[in-house]
Amino acid sequence: MFSDCKNLTKLNVQGFDTARVKAMSHMFSGCENLKDLDVTEFDTACVEDMSFMFADCKKLIKLDITGFDTARVKDMSYMFSGCENLKIFRRSIIFS
Repeated sequence: MFSDCKNLTKLNVQGFDTARVKAMSHMFSGCENLKDLDVTEFDTACVEDMSFMFADCKKLIKLDITGFDTARVKDMSYMFSGCENLKIFRRSIIFS
């Protein structure tokens, strides 16, 4: 959906109806300059593929996915690949 939007720095996806979405693969991949992204309202109960979802979001620092329902997800490969500045998830899970 927003794959390879390299110049995108902000994105408001609040209000997106994701209740029936089955594939979110590459959704934000390659958004190299994206600094701010709030996906807390995403309904991921039907999602089966999250591969490369945030891959290469190099400037993304914080991402709260604590509300993601991943029970049906079959592929999460490389979901955060290349997210070199992603340091903090809401529940104090730190990636470096």
